[in-house]
Amino acid sequence: MKSGWRMELAESSILNPELFHHKKFLVAYSGGLDSHVMLQLLAKLREQDSDLQLRAAYINHHLSGNASVWQEHCQKTCELLAIDFVTKEISVPKITKQSLEANARTLRYEAFAEIIADDEWLITAHNQNDQAETILLQLLRGAGPKGLAAMPEKSTFHNTWHIRPLLHITREQIKTYAVSNHLQWIEDESNADINFDRNFLRHNVMPILQQRWPSVSATLTRSAKHCAEASNLLTLLAEIDLQQLSGTKKNTLSIAQLLALNSERQRNVLRYWLQYLGFSLPSEIKMQQIQHEILLAGEDKAPCVKWQHTEIRRYQDDLYALCPVKSVAKNWQAEWDMQAPLLLPDDLGTLIVTHEEGKGLTMPAGAIVTVRFRHEGERFLPQGRSGSHPLKKLFQEWHVPTWERNRIPLIFYKDELIAVCGYGYAEKFAAKENQKGIIFIKK
Repeated sequence: MKSGWRMELAESSILNPELFHHKKFLVAYSGGLDSHVMLQLLAKLREQDSDLQLRAAYINHHLSGNASVWQEHCQKTCELLAIDFVTKEISVPKITKQSLEANARTLRYEAFAEIIADDEWLITAHNQNDQAETILLQLLRGAGPKGLAAMPEKSTFHNTWHIRPLLHITREQIKTYAVSNHLQWIEDESNADINFDRNFLRHNVMPILQQRWPSVSATLTRSAKHCAEASNLLTLLAEIDLQQLSGTKKNTLSIAQLLALNSERQRNVLRYWLQYLGFSLPSEIKMQQIQHEILLAGEDKAPCVKWQHTEIRRYQDDLYALCPVKSVAKNWQAEWDMQAPLLLPDDLGTLIVTHEEGKGLTMPAGAIVTVRFRHEGERFLPQGRSGSHPLKKLFQEWHVPTWERNRIPLIFYKDELIAVCGYGYAEKFAAKENQKGIIFIKK
């Protein structure tokens, strides 16, 4: 080890000052080598900056019989360093080794999100070796530039920020510092279990790569930075494209405009659009289905591509991203006096009434209506029209997507359709200019 490096690390000048213009931090502290050194460095940094405020959080997964001992170790360390300590227990479903690893990570960050204060930033002790392993894992999963960008030094987290100040430092450097300074840290026995993908890479693959290419971790980290730049450029391109692709309904895309782009730009903007709306990204096969089975389908078709909690559908020229559309209990109906809100079935919400002059319906005092859904064959005479029309034709005129039609509440009075919620009221009961009419609203 270079003695200068030890002194530099000990004095905490290794920590990027740009990351520490903020002064309140929650440190993810497991008691392991990396987080233990990170906490020691932050304690030294606080000696130089009295405005620095630190809390350490230990997440107890209960995956090891030693978890309580580790928690006690972390608490005592924080007491010695005069750092506030907080802990949270979580229960991780034990399904397979790989799902256990992923579930533990997800639940751990959810726990940090519950603990962190609005004005705190989260600090984790990921190092250069972690970064290299992450890049290899993403590569083996077939990730694109965004995935291969791996972990950024600074990113958003739960309405605040997440920083990783040790990304440019190797695990070997961290251990040398810890040994030289006589630090005592926790050794999690699960870190030796090569049934976990990351551990397999760490113990079986990386040593071989380092023998041939000693600077492999630094090289992979440099590649991650290049991928991050490429990913940012793709995001900028997607933002530009998305501005030109708006469909006729909110959050939809124009299929005609999409088809004017080449296949690569289509996929790029589709991924950006889905992420913007909060949906998971499709596999390569699902993306191909979207491009070939939906974008190229005729406007009279109703194709659908599904994956986890997501559906992509088209209606006319609009492309929709939706949560799975549930079927409605077709025979459901309810008698309603319109006095209290009416709870609709299948999580469709609640039906309420308001009153507005010159709009909606006028009804006899004490009238009771029947609410149900479409059965096929209904006819309706909307306000301002002559003669009744098949409801199917009216839905087409109103550009109502096919999958929404059976989910729209229909209001009947004495077996006559008097309102299609959100779309129209019957001419026969329409309120005049000086009358207060009933307006039906689905919430």
